[in-house]
Amino acid sequence: MSVRRRPWFAALLSFVVPGTGQLYGGRLKRGLVLFGLHALAVAAFCLVAWVPRGATGFALLSVAAVATPLVLVLAVIDAFLVARRAPPDGPLRDFQRPSVYLLLLVVGLMTFIGTSTYAGRHLFHAYMVPTASMQPTVRRGDRVLANVRRYRSGPIQRGDTVVFVAPDSDEEYVKRVIGLPGERVRGRRGEILIDGEPLPLTDVADLGARETAGGRTYAVLPGRSFAAIVVPDDCFFVLGDNRAASRDSRHFGAVPRTRIRGSVEYRFWSTDPLSPIGLID
Repeated sequence: MSVRRRPWFAALLSFVVPGTGQLYGGRLKRGLVLFGLHALAVAAFCLVAWVPRGATGFALLSVAAVATPLVLVLAVIDAFLVARRAPPDGPLRDFQRPSVYLLLLVVGLMTFIGTSTYAGRHLFHAYMVPTASMQPTVRRGDRVLANVRRYRSGPIQRGDTVVFVAPDSDEEYVKRVIGLPGERVRGRRGEILIDGEPLPLTDVADLGARETAGGRTYAVLPGRSFAAIVVPDDCFFVLGDNRAASRDSRHFGAVPRTRIRGSVEYRFWSTDPLSPIGLID
């Protein structure tokens, strides 16, 4: 039995699940390779949640972000060409059956939906930062990616940028961890003192400075002095990098660990063309 292959239908199949259109066009190995490559690209995105924050994680995230749509586009174009070149009177192979296409579609869609659901609930959350409280590190309107798994297996460290639910409301904030449990935090003329010791400041100028905490150096816009606060057990003192225009622990107190949602690690879109997409300091 022979049936003319329809290029538009082959392209549609591979758009839904990469590789299915190749099977429809008679190319089993090519279809399975494209199916596998797309699955690996999606898996690489999930793997970022387990990779230590840094250049390796960002490289893996970049590869996944580029490879996933690229494999999809290539699969669609290739499926169209394969079906168009298929001989109109050629016999169908054993795998060129609706039941095989349906099986691959079901497996592919279930895998993609299951992986996406798991990643969205347990690995990553995307956020839009609505205020300028973290400038210049994160600008108003920036889109950031938070690793919600990070603190299930590792400690919250000074210098981390975190997303949390405010202690006095249900609002979510993005701020930087400055004080750890049991520490005494104080602001003095633009400096932050931890148990009486100031966090190192460099490149101090009227418009800002570079502060170092937890091995990270980031830009800050200093604010007013504030009285000493002792951080309670299992809580963290957070500040915005824009100290003059941030609602943070100076206003609502230390944040309990249970209200911290995740570690904000990557910026994937910015309102400022000069603000690079990548790691967040």
